[in-house]
Amino acid sequence: MKAVASLSYRQKLMAFSLVLGIVPVLVLGLISSYLFASSLQQEVDSRQYSDLKHMQTQFDTYVARMDQTSLALASNALVQRAVESGISMNTLDISLPFLDEMKNTVNSTDLPIDVTVILNKFDSVYSQQTGIMRQIDYPFTEIAKLVWSGVNTSYKIPPGTYMKQADLLIVRPVPLNATTPQGLLVVSLKTNRFVELMEQSGSQLSQSLLVFDDTGRLVVSANTGDETPDTTAAIQGELGKSGPLPAELAVGGKKYLITSVRSTANGWQYVAATSASDIAAEANRIRYISWMIAGAIALIWGAAAIVGSNRLFVPLQRLVAGIAGREPGGGQPSGDVIHTLDHAMRELKQTNEHLMLRLNEQMPIVKEHALLNLLRGELLASEAVMLEQETRLGPLGAKWFYVGVAEIDQWLDLRTSYNESDRSLIMYALRKMIEEIGEADFPVLGVSPKQGQIVFLVAAGERSKKVDDQVSQFARQIGAQISRYFPFTVSVAIAEAREGFERVHLSFEEAQSRLMLRLALGPNTLIEPGVAAAASTASFKRLIQLERTIVAAIAQGRFGDAADHLHQLTREASASMHSFEAIIGLFAYLIGDIDASLQEIGVDLGDMLGTEVLKPLYGVRNTSQLLAWIDDTVIGSLQKRLELAQTSKKKASVQAAVAAVQDELETDLSLQLIAERLQIPRPTLSKWFKEETGDNFGDYLIRLRMDKAKEWLRYTEMPIKTIAERLRYTSVTNFTRIFKQSTGDTPGAYRAMDGVEPEQEDNRSAASTRKTEP
Repeated sequence: MKAVASLSYRQKLMAFSLVLGIVPVLVLGLISSYLFASSLQQEVDSRQYSDLKHMQTQFDTYVARMDQTSLALASNALVQRAVESGISMNTLDISLPFLDEMKNTVNSTDLPIDVTVILNKFDSVYSQQTGIMRQIDYPFTEIAKLVWSGVNTSYKIPPGTYMKQADLLIVRPVPLNATTPQGLLVVSLKTNRFVELMEQSGSQLSQSLLVFDDTGRLVVSANTGDETPDTTAAIQGELGKSGPLPAELAVGGKKYLITSVRSTANGWQYVAATSASDIAAEANRIRYISWMIAGAIALIWGAAAIVGSNRLFVPLQRLVAGIAGREPGGGQPSGDVIHTLDHAMRELKQTNEHLMLRLNEQMPIVKEHALLNLLRGELLASEAVMLEQETRLGPLGAKWFYVGVAEIDQWLDLRTSYNESDRSLIMYALRKMIEEIGEADFPVLGVSPKQGQIVFLVAAGERSKKVDDQVSQFARQIGAQISRYFPFTVSVAIAEAREGFERVHLSFEEAQSRLMLRLALGPNTLIEPGVAAAASTASFKRLIQLERTIVAAIAQGRFGDAADHLHQLTREASASMHSFEAIIGLFAYLIGDIDASLQEIGVDLGDMLGTEVLKPLYGVRNTSQLLAWIDDTVIGSLQKRLELAQTSKKKASVQAAVAAVQDELETDLSLQLIAERLQIPRPTLSKWFKEETGDNFGDYLIRLRMDKAKEWLRYTEMPIKTIAERLRYTSVTNFTRIFKQSTGDTPGAYRAMDGVEPEQEDNRSAASTRKTEP
């Protein structure tokens, strides 16, 4: 003890480091080498059992998926009709949907399966891979002999049951449970998928992996390692005996360790046979490696202890120097090392708080994006959990959801009275007001999917009459508070409560649809489920249908149809709506929908009708004035604006067609080819070409070709045959006939009229100084 006490701190530190580092390593090396060697057998058994269990799970999954596929197809009405009526040109109405169903079934799964249907009644076979075979050949002749008692609804046929059969087959009668089926459905799976799965074990030992069915027949096998132990026959012999497989099995003078797993799903036996000598060799190798590692670690730790005792504080000093902004070795940081580290941690904390503050500032944007996805039905369950944690979307944890839509009744007037920035502030204020009104009773989230509209989501733990009444009262307060504090009113529509956030988008669509009923009920109204049912009369639904038809016709440029439907809408609205003010409201809603539809194609209704779009509408006194204003002012202006854009497109298209004719006169040009290039229907381009040029396309093309022919005849020595070929005529006779129809002379006579003798045509020199090309 005195000797230890006399050692310096540095020496004590070194001795302590050596003892603490080397001795435990050596002891652990000795213990671990013994434990590794003694537990290797158990580890091999455990690993093999785990691999077999995993393989069994995968195999069972594959077979179960095949079974499900065969069951779905065997009970499919298309398959049953095809089996009953046959697959031929005479039954295309049945055959084509059947073929599509087979193709979709095979393409929709990642399993390498094939689907075959044996048509007993027609002595034919259809396979997704090979198509129709008009004769039932082997092995399908054997499969067709299977006996069906009505109890056995399927057969699982292992590979090798029939000659050259390498696939696992599942056979079902069509129709299901038939004792004398009209056809058989066969789903086959390539066994190479099983072999790949078995070879993924990656064992370096000599090992056989085998799968036997419930009758003891070999389904598939694979071997790993350097050797290939032939244990199949021996194991099959043991399977024939009663009781479990032995833990050890001698084959060819060698001992093998046997591990097996039986599937509870189908009774298949999964067996692994591993060479015992390989395991012993592996144990010795592990023992040797353990001692080598222990020795190396002891040496390294000893060297580290010696060096570390001399330079214990160097890493800490470098860390503090880096925090203080100095290079290592550039002097000691000011103050105590621990104090410096504490100061650095405080600064790190402040930085994290600043980052969290920035994140919280962005949280409303993330929250709004999540809610919009929820309304569109694009939010998955996993995403909802993530968003609930990251953005604190508390209501998503509820069970029942109410969705309501509040829409400003005078939105078009609001657009003309406020600029975009002010409108955005108004929408933000509305959303916050709605959330604050409802937060006293339940969680509420609001979002604005479009200008003038607020969608609110109410979360509830349960649905009851009390909760329904609370939601209704909340909706009434929304209308009352907004009317009190804003110079406009809103109509509110509430959908039926639905369970689960996955169905929120359905409630949103329902609320949007119910909001249309404010046309019948008037502005500043609450549309609840009961009110919606009472207001949804056949006449009102007809008005809504006509309104949507008019909007669609205008968006598609069918102004004649739009005018006809407009007159019909006016007549039916006058007959069914309660007051002229309600009719004005209907047409105001129509103008709003037209504006929204045109905004999508880049047309602003305000640019054509002025900023106060609805002011003339509210000034009309009867339906005649109303119809005249809509028909003449709105639809007339739209038609002129859109037809002007269409006219520009027509001129550009015809100019492109003319340029193509002029540039490609010596090609097989056609109106169809040009129309495909311009992505315009051929009849439309033909009509536009006639309107712009005064000629049919064919006549125009012939005229240009004849002009080019006359140019070549006059200024070149090109043979007439060559001219005909270059202008894409099939023969000189055909070219001469068309040329004479166009000019009144044959090509030779035309050339002679210009002082060129026809008989000298073939003797001309190719070195003419005249123009040789147009």
